[in-house]
Amino acid sequence: GVERSLLSWLDGVGWETHGQDGGRGANVLDDTYERQSHEVVYWDLLAEQVVALNEDVTEDNVEKFVSSLKRDLDSENLMDANRAFHQLLTKGKTFSVQRPDGSTETVYVDLIDYENPENNRFHAINQFSVSRETTIRPDVSLFVNGIPLVTMELKSLAQDNDWHDAVSDLKDYEEDVPRLFVPGLFNIAADTMELRYGAVGAPKEFYEPWNDDEMRQAVTALCNPETILDLLKHFVFFERRAGGNAKIVPRYMQYYAVNRILERVREGVQDRGLIWHTQGSGKSFTMLYAAQNLLSRPSVARNPQVFVIVDTDKLNSQMRDQLANLSLEQWTEAESINHLQRLIEEGQSQLVLTTIQKFED
Repeated sequence: GVERSLLSWLDGVGWETHGQDGGRGANVLDDTYERQSHEVVYWDLLAEQVVALNEDVTEDNVEKFVSSLKRDLDSENLMDANRAFHQLLTKGKTFSVQRPDGSTETVYVDLIDYENPENNRFHAINQFSVSRETTIRPDVSLFVNGIPLVTMELKSLAQDNDWHDAVSDLKDYEEDVPRLFVPGLFNIAADTMELRYGAVGAPKEFYEPWNDDEMRQAVTALCNPETILDLLKHFVFFERRAGGNAKIVPRYMQYYAVNRILERVREGVQDRGLIWHTQGSGKSFTMLYAAQNLLSRPSVARNPQVFVIVDTDKLNSQMRDQLANLSLEQWTEAESINHLQRLIEEGQSQLVLTTIQKFED
């Protein structure tokens, strides 16, 4: 039912899918790439891809690289490991290579090609089974270059189960086999009628719908390869909280609003824009995702200065606390009218937090 429908929709947006025939799709990749049941990555596939994407990695040294990457999956704490592995997925991993003259050089090795998505391998398979302390078998898993990025659990209302039960199962999987979720971007919980997604480690109340679309539209909008890579590269925050790191991925309106902002800036036609928010729709994060993207993507804007302007001291201190705990690096706060004036004149590319009152003459 749900599983086969989902695989066929994923097939339609560009995933190589296995399991649409009702069989166990994971068997196909397990056999092709000789995966051991305790492994969570298709290492042979990843090795092929890393050699293809990086001129410094060759058949001769790829095994050394893969061994080093396997150690990055070892974790005491899932969220700390997820944060560290996210860096590797988005920025690359350092690797020492031997040059012909005998010297060694440290290079960055890419695990994913974001510039040319067609150079990556996108697999959607069902019944991917991992046996470590215990055995788990999520319903559908999405892999990019052999790395598991999305784990899905599906339920049937006919059997009196819904997406809430699917979230409970996913939380158990994270607890039982955290290694599978170290590289993970987000999880999906769905039943015959509804779909919810949540970042790795997110509690149930942070599992959100993707738009008000019916199931098929939600799957094809959220899970097409282009959106997955865009979310992975440009839309992940980690926030320090009392109980440890939390991973934050955008809600659909935040994602689409930010991409509209970036489009406008890139085209350089309009010099203003307005985004209308309902209460509780997450406008702070819309602003912060927009700022992060403007500051980190030279293809959109060259060294921009980004101002976040609030109209009360209370909002200012809320935003300051948020920024202090987020993985957004380039920011400062205008302490006074004179300080704001100086920041504007210096023009350094960073986010500047200020109250509107500091713009007095």
